[in-house]
Amino acid sequence: CGEYLQDGINHDKKYFKKVTQPGYDGQTVYIYYWDERDGVDYSGWWFGNEVGGTEVWLKAEKHTELPPKTGWTWGDGGVRKELS
Repeated sequence: CGEYLQDGINHDKKYFKKVTQPGYDGQTVYIYYWDERDGVDYSGWWFGNEVGGTEVWLKAEKHTELPPKTGWTWGDGGVRKELS
């Protein structure tokens, strides 16, 4: 998935910005945590083009301090086995 560096804090957890090759169409890629303030369905770790944005690609329904390596699902419900 590339190399990510901490870029700030969101909902009391670190978020990360991809520093290696950009995502599809040159988009910036972030991994960030969203708490339950907007409901349980929106909580967990996300991959998206901005922190808290509406364009997201993967979600992990885990509430860990750092992004998990497993448990990620695509928007269509497909599972990605592990991040590297």
